[in-house]
Amino acid sequence: MITVCTIVTGDYLAHAKALSLSLRRHRVVHRLAVLVVTRLRPDIQSTEIITLRELSDGNSKVRELADKYGNDSDALRWALKPAFILYLLGLHRDNILYADCDICFFGRPLALLAPLKNQGVVLTPHWRPPLPTKDLRSFRLNFLDGLYNAGCIGVGRRGVAAMAWWLDCCTSACEKDYNEGLYVDQRYLDLMPIYFPEVAVCRHRGYNLADWNRHLRHKPSNGRPLVPGRWKVRAVHFTRNTIARIEAGKDAALEPYYQEYVSILAQAKKGSWL
Repeated sequence: MITVCTIVTGDYLAHAKALSLSLRRHRVVHRLAVLVVTRLRPDIQSTEIITLRELSDGNSKVRELADKYGNDSDALRWALKPAFILYLLGLHRDNILYADCDICFFGRPLALLAPLKNQGVVLTPHWRPPLPTKDLRSFRLNFLDGLYNAGCIGVGRRGVAAMAWWLDCCTSACEKDYNEGLYVDQRYLDLMPIYFPEVAVCRHRGYNLADWNRHLRHKPSNGRPLVPGRWKVRAVHFTRNTIARIEAGKDAALEPYYQEYVSILAQAKKGSWL
């Protein structure tokens, strides 16, 4: 069984449930582990809830992060990702899928999990436009926001060293400062495949679809959108910007997926589980 984990504030618990529901729809057997960084310990059926106090027990780096970013819940959530993953690995969870709570799966995450048989970490690229002549601004964001998206990562037992290194980096700084080459927890991932040979890159372009890779998508055909080549839509990252573009009619390819996501989220808010 895989462990799917995410980090939320109390008001985003329904999103965490929607993430799990989207996987259940595709018969992905998993346990959901949620780190709640606010003073709330809800009782959610079939969900493992971990509080910040529990995570910080005996972990000086977590306490340091809590002191440093306690007034910035976004920075705290981002910085705690590697600490939470290490916590779960310490509970002998061998196949961990970290996903931001605004991700919705539309297929089984095999491309993220299969490499963990031999690798320790699987990273998902942003897949921004590869040429400056096509979209200069988006191309240059590769060097500002990072090559990989920190919102969707696979981690196995061999990924402990990489996660510990990432935690050290986030403890040093988890902030946006382009002049210093920093973009919260994310820019550090650019270095991870260099220092850790057990890090793999997910080449399936149907993961982490969002506004940053809209150039990948064709217009809808026969009622369903297409991703170039053999790639099928597996996971969409419904960030605020992604949703805004869809609702403004600027990303028609993701429109049917967004409608399905809205339905799943509504079901999660009603407390219904499948």
